[in-house]
Formats: sequence, structure tokens, C-alpha cells
Amino acid sequence: MHVWDESAARRFVILNGQRMGEGDRNGELQVVSIERDGVVIERNGQRSRLRLP
Repeated sequence: MHVWDESAARRFVILNGQRMGEGDRNGELQVVSIERDGVVIERNGQRSRLRLP
């Protein structure tokens, strides 16, 4: 699930069953940014963009 809002405080994603906002971390996975068309995550020092279909 992906929710984007103009206010960064209202943006969130559900990853692995956990609600996460920008800057949140779950183990090695961190949410870097939540964008209109997807989310940028970082794991083990590598960033990836997950785009919405």
C-alpha cells in the first residue's frame, strides 16, 4: 500500500506488513522517500526505487 500527500507527515507505505513513513527503518531496510509514483528504499547501502504500476 502507498499513500502520498503534500504533507510529508501524512505519507506512508506498507512494506512487509508494517506501516512506515519517510526515514523509518525495519532491520536493514529504510524508507528514504515516498513520492507520488512510488517509494525510494535503501538496503545495505544500496538505494532502489519501487514504482507504482
